[in-house]
Amino acid sequence: MKKTEEQGNAGPIISVIVIVTKDDQFAKARTYIESQTVYSEVEIVPLKNYNNCNFSSAAEALNYGGKMANGDILIFMHQDVYLHDPAALEKCKNFLLNSSLNTIIGAAGVCLSDGILHSDIYDADGKLFGPKLYGKIAEAISLDECFLAMTKNTWQQMPFDEETCDDWHFYGVDISYTNMLRGGKNFIYPLNICHESGGNIYAKGFRKTLYQIIKKYKHRVDKLLTPCVQVPCSSVGYLKFLIKLKLRKY
Repeated sequence: MKKTEEQGNAGPIISVIVIVTKDDQFAKARTYIESQTVYSEVEIVPLKNYNNCNFSSAAEALNYGGKMANGDILIFMHQDVYLHDPAALEKCKNFLLNSSLNTIIGAAGVCLSDGILHSDIYDADGKLFGPKLYGKIAEAISLDECFLAMTKNTWQQMPFDEETCDDWHFYGVDISYTNMLRGGKNFIYPLNICHESGGNIYAKGFRKTLYQIIKKYKHRVDKLLTPCVQVPCSSVGYLKFLIKLKLRKY
């Protein structure tokens, strides 16, 4: 992935890394990226994966994208995320470059102060995912993976865990916990984002990866707080979650 002529020498380059399975969604997302105030500093790194033809997990794909990226700032973004704020990438860049610790930004996550999901993300119908931030930046325990931003140096120190997150779920939660437990900081940043699709907690891969995340952290945290579910970090807690999930489904 080489730099385009548009990037010039405007300063630190921002690499926007996107797994692409639907061209129409990616094309729409791209128009919002191209409208960003710092677009002259941006490279877009599309990872084409129609029918999982190149990658078997998000962690694998995004780590490949991180290696390909030229940027000092890495944005890992879903193909159906639309940046309604034209200064979203500029805000991420400035915040990260002024952070002394390893820092990860998300547009939604579980707030450290109250253990509740807070968000500046809307769905296609304008519904907000969790209480709105109202312009405030909040420290987080875990972040939603639809939009993650960090420096390349931070990602190099802790790439996405391809062994634990060997499907398409919880890689944002995992890297958030890894960063926090290593002394870094996670932040929910108000970015005014639309995320067209939601998650599926009934998917087999969701349940499998959740169990693997619990196994990874069961001796390090008492409860796994994620943007989707909150589960005691134990085998018993996981089984109780499965029972509740089955009852909820039927």
